Amino acid sequence: MVKPNLILFRQSQWFLQVLNILPKNFWKTAMHYYFSIIMRIVQVTILIIIIAANTMHMLKRVTDKKERILIFGPIIFNIMNLLKLFSIYYRSSAIIKCLEHMTVDWTEIKNEEDKKIMIDNMQWGERLTFLCASVMYSGAVGYVVIMPLTVHMLTRNERNISMRVPIFPGYDVAFEAQHTPVYEAVMITYFYSAFILYSILIFSNHLAIQFVQHARGQLQIIKRNFNILGRNSNDCKIADLINRHVRVSKFAILLKQVLHEICLTDVIFTTLTICMCEYSVLQMWRNNDMVSVIIYVIMTLVMCLSPLMFCWLSEIMEKQFTDITQIYMTSWYNFNGQNYIVLIILIAQVSRKINAGIMDMSFESFAKVRIF
Repeated sequence: MVKPNLILFRQSQWFLQVLNILPKNFWKTAMHYYFSIIMRIVQVTILIIIIAANTMHMLKRVTDKKERILIFGPIIFNIMNLLKLFSIYYRSSAIIKCLEHMTVDWTEIKNEEDKKIMIDNMQWGERLTFLCASVMYSGAVGYVVIMPLTVHMLTRNERNISMRVPIFPGYDVAFEAQHTPVYEAVMITYFYSAFILYSILIFSNHLAIQFVQHARGQLQIIKRNFNILGRNSNDCKIADLINRHVRVSKFAILLKQVLHEICLTDVIFTTLTICMCEYSVLQMWRNNDMVSVIIYVIMTLVMCLSPLMFCWLSEIMEKQFTDITQIYMTSWYNFNGQNYIVLIILIAQVSRKINAGIMDMSFESFAKVRIF
């Protein structure tokens, strides 16, 4: 199997390194690889500790039901991303296989027109990933940095003036964390955990964006070359297009495997998180805390963006496969018997929509889940 060219997939390489998912043969030395294993354990441990601290704070210190709901939202969000991280670990070999498949497809490009199609789709995917990352990291800064400062300023008259800004609910539930250097260590750890959490959220979307855009580019190449062939086609060229279609179909199956658990987790937990965010907006509005209202509105949009992105990309992939099928149907007379049988099999394939286990990801399912 061809080793993935990660220089070609710069954004994927960055996220794979941040989350320490690269296999052993991608690291320069064995020491780097074992260090990545240690960092993976550290990341998971930190996320579990944050969830445990939030939960203990909610159960032990908070008695008001409304305030408990406000804290329950971040707990759900953290659990969601931890499960997504486990899903990424579980499907890491499939992710590498997808990158290997993409590398082979890039090496098989033979003309400038096909190369331009692939580059356009890759760049479009990179821009979309950058947009998602900008929105989600901005929401993270607002929630992790700005909102605690705002809450501290609004309540400083009710508290001891010498008390430092609370880092997160439950940061001092197990020990005294107001003194230096413990306070700074907890703050750095929390900021790092937030960076990892939102990186997981962005990477899960990036996988769908990059893989769907690659499949889209391959199908566009098939469509372009098929239209060029026309009546002057020969069996050899048609066979090449059929082989490319078979490769794209296998890639789509692998893509669905990679995103299966991620999408299922996303559908369940983002629905709950959105409900918590909307409730928080109403509570902050009632308390005249406009800064928190704006931040929670942004967080609601961020939570909506993730499942909506999966649904949109699923619709794109389904449409591309449908368009190819229509071309085959309108030009069936160009094929001999053997090739036509293969095309009938390709046309009769099941839906290529991204699947979340309990449902296909589509605009229709997105609307139904939100309304429910």
